[in-house]
Amino acid sequence: MKKVFLTGIGVITTNGWWKGRDFFPLELTKENLLDLSRQILGKSDRIGRMDVYSRLGTLAAALALQDAGLYEHEEKRPIGIIASTFSGSLATDREFFKTVTLENGLLASPKLFVYTLSSSFLGEACLRFGLTGGSFIVNEQKLDGLEGVRTAVENIIWGDNEIMLAGFCELFTRLCVQKSIGQTIDADTLRAEPEAFFCVLEKSLRDDVRPYGTVLYDQKRAIYFQGQSVNTQREFLCLCLQKEVVFI
Repeated sequence: MKKVFLTGIGVITTNGWWKGRDFFPLELTKENLLDLSRQILGKSDRIGRMDVYSRLGTLAAALALQDAGLYEHEEKRPIGIIASTFSGSLATDREFFKTVTLENGLLASPKLFVYTLSSSFLGEACLRFGLTGGSFIVNEQKLDGLEGVRTAVENIIWGDNEIMLAGFCELFTRLCVQKSIGQTIDADTLRAEPEAFFCVLEKSLRDDVRPYGTVLYDQKRAIYFQGQSVNTQREFLCLCLQKEVVFI
């Protein structure tokens, strides 16, 4: 098995947010998410222009970096960022398409177009946090919320980057759950239930850093935390935080 260290965690759920093991209750409305983003990331026109999916992912990444002591920086760092998702920017894509159908496309929204890729927020994160490592979105195949973690560990093992931000960003969490158990999905009645998490994974420990523990990875792409097998994102975070994390 290959081993990496977990040194930072940021989580956002519908009932609150976590920076490390500190939990802050919050009803996650669109307005509250914007206010929290400005509180954590600072006031910026770009924050206000972001779609909810991108704001959610950028904020969770910031919380993880802060928890790991890597948020403040003066120079760019070779840190990568990978996130997994199921629906990605689908909600924004649909809203953008509505503007395309007006006046034969003459009223297509450039503000929405910027965020019609699931990876758009990764570019924002790299610019804002000075990250120069690899960055990409991966599709959730197993729907366990851990594909980003698996891919980030592989990235470290292969020597591409020694520090990775790894996570999950999803607006339609219940959609993932329904899909995983074979339930019928009605795309026209989807209700946004946003959720995001990021963790910082490192090949070797920095001085004066106390990790949450070690993440182990085997040839079958199974994930273990402190030697204990984890099968879902929820199990992973509950073990890391040593607390119950409530999701949808």
